Parts: sequence; C-alpha cells; structure tokens
Amino acid sequence: MKQIVKNVVPVRVRQFIKDVNQMATYGLPNPLMSAGPLTPTAQKWFEALRDTGIVKIEGDSFRQIAAYLESEYFQPIEKDPARFLGKAAPVYELGDRVRFVEDTNQARFASGGTEISVSISFADPNLQPLFGNDDLMRMLRKYYGRQPYHRNQPLLQKVALRPGQLALGNGNFHVDHLYQVSFMLLVTDVGATDTHMEYCIGSNRRAMLREGIEIPRDACETKAVDYPIFDCIGKKGTLFVFDTSGFHRAKYLSNSTRKMLHLNITTGHNLGSFIDRRSSIGWLGTAPEYVQKMFRFLKD
Repeated sequence: MKQIVKNVVPVRVRQFIKDVNQMATYGLPNPLMSAGPLTPTAQKWFEALRDTGIVKIEGDSFRQIAAYLESEYFQPIEKDPARFLGKAAPVYELGDRVRFVEDTNQARFASGGTEISVSISFADPNLQPLFGNDDLMRMLRKYYGRQPYHRNQPLLQKVALRPGQLALGNGNFHVDHLYQVSFMLLVTDVGATDTHMEYCIGSNRRAMLREGIEIPRDACETKAVDYPIFDCIGKKGTLFVFDTSGFHRAKYLSNSTRKMLHLNITTGHNLGSFIDRRSSIGWLGTAPEYVQKMFRFLKD
C-alpha cells in the first residue's frame, strides 16, 4: 500500500503533507501556555527575533562567560590537544565531573578548517547565566508560543581556515530544522574580514508550506539573494540568537580564527544525544519550572 501511494502521489504533495504534519505537531502555539511578562529588554529581543529572525545581544555577563570559556576550555585544549582530543569518551580532566569535553570533530570538518569541535556540559555553574538566563528563556517561550527544549549538548568550536583548505558545505546558504533557534556566543572578536555567519534578514518569515521546511542548498542560494544580509560580527562576548528556518551561511575567510559556543533549541524534534543527566546539573533545581522543562529529554 505504501508503495502504491508513493508511486501515485507526487513528491511535492507528499512533502507538503509531511511538512503540514510537522508544523502541526511542533509548531502550533499552545494558548494555555504563557511566557509571562517580558522585561523591556527581553521584549525588544523578542520583537527583533520575530521580525528579522536574528537578534544581537551584548552585555557584561556574556563577556564574562566568553572570557571563562577562553581561559578554562579553549586554552587548556590548545595547550595540550592530545590530552583532550581524539578520545572515544568524554574527558573530565578539566577539574571535575561537572566540566568535561567530548571531541565531536570529524575529518570532513577538520579539512574545512575546524580545529576544535567539542561538546561540553550544561552543569558547569559558571555557564548558568547563559543556559538559565531568564530573559532569554522567556523570550524563546513567547517566540514559540509553547515549551522549548534543548536539542543537544552545547558545542565549542574553533575554526581557522588556512590557504588551500576548502570551506565546508555550510559555507552555502541553507536552512536547518523547523523552528530551531540557535545561540552563537563569540569567544573571539569577529570582524568583517574574519570568518563569520551571514543571515538573511526576515527569511524566518518565509512561506514554508509553499517553499518547504527544508530546501536543497542550490535553491537556498537562489532565494537568499532576495533578502538583505545581517553580518554576525562583534566583540568577544557578543551573543547572536537566530531562527535557523531562515537562510544563513558561514562565510569562511582564510587567515582568521573564530571561536564560539553554539547551542540549539527546538520544540522537541530532531533531538541529538545527551551526555549530561538532569541530576548532574546542580543549578537546575533552583531554576524556574519552564527552564527545568527545557531539559526534559535528558535522562534522570
């Protein structure tokens, strides 16, 4: 029966039905779920994210987190990469079992200039001002109109494209998963002549049912020219929050280095694997209930 349907129903119709089902399952707002009042700052972030698909955030707390990630994660790895990278399991030698790295780099990433790609823990209390930031989490709850969830472990990445290396495929405009919002915290200063992300302003509001939730990259390249570009550049500690349903790409530039922390959040779909357990995240017990629920897919 499935084969008959597959042969009779056009591919685009089957994709349309699949997209409608996905949007109904993971995209419909819950009218009983309130984000609660937003602070004036968070309201501005929400409006920017809703209208343009991306918001640039700066503040002392994020600059402090960036400095901490540089000194306590990146520098130890760079000083002794053999100690941390190329292991088959998480490495806890950063001081305790609350702080770990797990090497997630692959040969194809390394060939495109990715020198460091490691998962880290949600449990590090020094990162709680980001992972449990009340303004940010309330903003996401209002943006979705429903409960958001962490999709996978936080990722630290260092990219340093060298002459002769070929940029990765995400150097082309593309879209990611439905209603996925990503955080990108710069851990180095990033200027226009450095590797940085470009985002097509307003493309989060594109007609997904007509175009498709996920679009081939050649089609994304064609459609991206219709939008103005937002350059994700800024000082160390700058945070970008963006809807990956919109067109975006990494603009790889040789002889520059970008370090960042990357975090993905969805409404419960396209989940990756987790190393952390909820019980290991000490600060979570005092977090608001809706923040605790973001960790629902971690094991106890």
